[in-house]
Amino acid sequence: MKKIFIFIFLLFFFTNTSLASRMTEEVRPGFSKGVYKWFSCQQDKNRFLLFFSSGLVPSYEGGDDCFTYDEALSIFVFTLYGNYKRAKKILKFYDGVCRKQKARFGKFMGFTDVYKRNGKETETRAAGPNAWILMAINYYTYQTDDRQFLDLSRAIADWLISIEAVEGGITGGFFGNGEPMAWISSEHNFDCFAAFRDLHILTHDKKYGRAAARTKNWLLKGGWNEKEKRFNMGSFNPNYATDLSSWAVLSLGTEFAPTLSFAIDKALNKQYYEKKQIEIEGFDFGAPYIKSPYPDKDAVWFEGTAHMVLAFYLAGQIKEADYFLGQLKKAVIESDRHKEAAGLPYASNKGTPPYGGWMMEAGPISVAASAWYIFATEKFNPFDMTGDLEEANKTLEDFEKKLEVNFYPVIDNFEYEKTQLLSTYPEEFIISNALTAQVSLSQEGKEGQRALEIDIKTAPTGENFSFSITRPFLHRQNWSGFEKLTFWVKASQPSAGKLKIQIKDKEGELWDSYFIYLKDNWQKVELDLNSTFKENRNYLPGYGNNKFDTNGIIALLLTFNSNEPDKEIKILIDELRLE
Repeated sequence: MKKIFIFIFLLFFFTNTSLASRMTEEVRPGFSKGVYKWFSCQQDKNRFLLFFSSGLVPSYEGGDDCFTYDEALSIFVFTLYGNYKRAKKILKFYDGVCRKQKARFGKFMGFTDVYKRNGKETETRAAGPNAWILMAINYYTYQTDDRQFLDLSRAIADWLISIEAVEGGITGGFFGNGEPMAWISSEHNFDCFAAFRDLHILTHDKKYGRAAARTKNWLLKGGWNEKEKRFNMGSFNPNYATDLSSWAVLSLGTEFAPTLSFAIDKALNKQYYEKKQIEIEGFDFGAPYIKSPYPDKDAVWFEGTAHMVLAFYLAGQIKEADYFLGQLKKAVIESDRHKEAAGLPYASNKGTPPYGGWMMEAGPISVAASAWYIFATEKFNPFDMTGDLEEANKTLEDFEKKLEVNFYPVIDNFEYEKTQLLSTYPEEFIISNALTAQVSLSQEGKEGQRALEIDIKTAPTGENFSFSITRPFLHRQNWSGFEKLTFWVKASQPSAGKLKIQIKDKEGELWDSYFIYLKDNWQKVELDLNSTFKENRNYLPGYGNNKFDTNGIIALLLTFNSNEPDKEIKILIDELRLE
């Protein structure tokens, strides 16, 4: 027993001696030595069962959570410093998770947003954090020429492509219960665009070049707010957060530099920073988005202010960049746990939580704010693996020229996954009256394949129940070369109700077909584009040119009517096509 005790003591002594020697590593000129040292200490001190380590860097000083986004930032920090051994510790953790998933499920399932410091996973698997790990692997591989993690890169990229919406744009990912996040975030797509582009540069695999081009195309068509000259938060979400300006410049390029002025107008504020007892000027993140789509200017977000510093540098706005970098330097605090280490907390003070979620925190020191402070100090853009963003983006020009997003002659055959269905027929676009309507995929299609299933529950009382499901088109569809719109339809019971097709043309005018009375067997419906559709004069009366412009269709609607109370009805629709 005495020998075992001596062995454990010696092992603990030499382990900690080794740690101490690593914590004295030199930092190259230009770096904030104390801030870099904080990352080294965070990794070294993350030990469990005395001698074992996951290699992860806890996201907050004294915290248990290791956010995947923060782990990617840590990989960038260690690689930028040249400490590839430390970067590899984190990369090996994620590589191990991927291998375990493939062994258990036969495929990669995506990384969870958070891992505990001992490596235990949590639940939600969002696109953005996975894209950041891919970005970090790309940069590590480019800097070291160590290609051992490229299989992991491909697995992440292929998983992201698998949750791409029908018209491009990577959807949110998956909730812990496996249900898809059907929304599309501009922020996540800035990440995915850079990740795909740089993986294409590394591997010369056209699949990733095409994915990057489609992602950028969604950003320009589905995310860009032309009226305000800035990016919306996401699909059908007009809210705004500061990183929609900074990351647009860092990911897509300086042609989006004018949107930095929008951030100055909507997010710039001053707050009292109690930890240093000084006033700090910088940028807020966002707001609860109850009263306004813009930030509420109640906190200085240190991480986001560093984003803006880098974007200002890239855009040639040196005066602004230097000023806000100076504000961040004033905000650096000494570590409470690590000797001679320093960093930044998330924000100057607690602010209101976006969407009622996480709070802005004035302490403790965080990975996100400290990493971006290092990037700002070094003028290092993590969205750009090569160091030449303009040239990197030029590698996609051929893919962008060949990009087509047309839905004809097949408008929809529903042969895709639930993620694609819910992003093609968004829940926000289901309008109902005195009933509930839910869309899903059914295996009861016309030929035993997939079909659109609409499950309807009418209210116990009332008359003239109705609903409308909209399939918006991100790109205007030219149907002028076709004569008929056809589809197959079937109801769960005869005389279940009636269905009509409505179409919005390029001017936003609404055109209605006649009503189709539903049967309990498959019936093919053929609608003549030249004669069937009549203008709905109750919709935007007096608007438009009163002409059915089939050369620029922007939406197709499925509208159902019934006067049967307290009914459960299932409608199947298959093979929407043009002939």
